Amino acid sequence: MQQWVMHLYGRVGYHKTLVAIANKHARQLWALLAKGETYDLDAWQKYAIGEQS
Repeated sequence: MQQWVMHLYGRVGYHKTLVAIANKHARQLWALLAKGETYDLDAWQKYAIGEQS
């Protein structure tokens, strides 16, 4: 996500990047709530980059 943020910041500037991050977080939270799931802090460790399930 850090690369995405830095690329976006370079293209659209500080304020639009903040709004985009807030939007991304809101969509993630909505998905968790809509599915009735709990947040898994270590979920990223379950998936290696480039590995297909």
